[in-house]
Amino acid sequence: MSVVGSTILVVEDDVPFRTFLAGLLKPRGFRVVAARAPGEVWPLLSAATPALAIIDGHLPEHDGVELIRQLRSRGYDGPIIFMSADWRDHASYQQLTKELGVERVMHKPFSAYEFITEVEALMARRAVEPVGPESDPESDRAGDAGDAPPSVPSVPSLVREFGGRLPE
Repeated sequence: MSVVGSTILVVEDDVPFRTFLAGLLKPRGFRVVAARAPGEVWPLLSAATPALAIIDGHLPEHDGVELIRQLRSRGYDGPIIFMSADWRDHASYQQLTKELGVERVMHKPFSAYEFITEVEALMARRAVEPVGPESDPESDRAGDAGDAPPSVPSVPSLVREFGGRLPE
């Protein structure tokens, strides 16, 4: 099943890092909806249910764990990637994965390659259907005139563009 056009929610308060993540996802055909803080998430979810949520651990208003609790209590059952420079102890990992159903805990800093590999593996494993206008079966036919794969930048080109490290 295709994942092109699937919506991914990115909740990250660091603008350059959020832009970097979107820059990795969009060329691969994902639709990215982004929020800086938990309060910005709910209007986005009223428009579309994301196929994947990527949530930072430290956010304004409250932490990412609380946001995940709220998402789960409101019925979101999709995969979640939790990102943080902290949350490395075993008890936190158990809480995130067992209690809150987080699929992957990614410790910052991580590489563009590691990030994309995890996202693509989760999306493939979940066999997520496209969301939005791209999910029209008439437009998903293989071999249609004008079909061309999206231009996907290589990891080395992204590292050159965004640098080895992002600003703190």
